[in-house]
Amino acid sequence: VSCSSTVYTPVIKISVKPGYLCYCSEPDLGGGTSCGNGYEVQSVSIPGTSLFSLLVCNTSNGYVYSQLPDSGNYTAQLYAPATYSIVAASTDGEGYMSAWIDYNHDGVFDASENIFADVNTSGAFDTFSFSVPPTALLGATGLRIRSSSGTITGSDACTYLYDGETEDYTIHIAAAPACTGAPSAGTIVSNSNPTCLSSSFMLTTQNIT
Repeated sequence: VSCSSTVYTPVIKISVKPGYLCYCSEPDLGGGTSCGNGYEVQSVSIPGTSLFSLLVCNTSNGYVYSQLPDSGNYTAQLYAPATYSIVAASTDGEGYMSAWIDYNHDGVFDASENIFADVNTSGAFDTFSFSVPPTALLGATGLRIRSSSGTITGSDACTYLYDGETEDYTIHIAAAPACTGAPSAGTIVSNSNPTCLSSSFMLTTQNIT
């Protein structure tokens, strides 16, 4: 057929998901194949925020994996810069756990974004401290928790595991609130005043705000 004119297909719009919904996922992550097989995430919480997740277990593409909703006790608001604690536990006494936050929102959990790694929780609730850097981008991003019977290093956010579980949460990073009011320098009080040149004395501060 010989044509002398040009025709075009209708234009379609391709929507792009946010980065926190595009992380490596099952079946590439591996893990347990059913709930209750062991070495799963027992609990995750960040004190001072709404995040408190307990015994969540779902399967995706044949493996134990959960993408938790961005609501209720499955999310948290963190400030940048600020320091927090995360409390986590595995369902088994010899379970190992690691966690990451995608601070730069690039859809990748880099080793530099690991907040604790290769920790044997011994079946107990362990507390780990982490700091949200001042360079963290504001807005929604991902928090990933992984558990397994084997070690999980800071570079293993997407490594295939032969048991255990991966849980993904959406958290929100906001700028730290600005200081309000004027600070007070307070006063300094001596326990000996006047005193002798050869005597010792103690200075204490009061009413500093």
